[in-house]
Amino acid sequence: METHHIVPVAQGGSDDTENLQHLHAPCHKQVHSKSKTWLEVRLEPCDW
Repeated sequence: METHHIVPVAQGGSDDTENLQHLHAPCHKQVHSKSKTWLEVRLEPCDW
């Protein structure tokens, strides 16, 4: 599991729990590659 910032720190996001989402590493990679949003990844089954 990896921790993802919903609103990136560079864009003013905080380390508060409300701004964090745990994702599996492959899902986290999808979010950062911009192929999916964190919500899409969260709602869909992860292929890991």
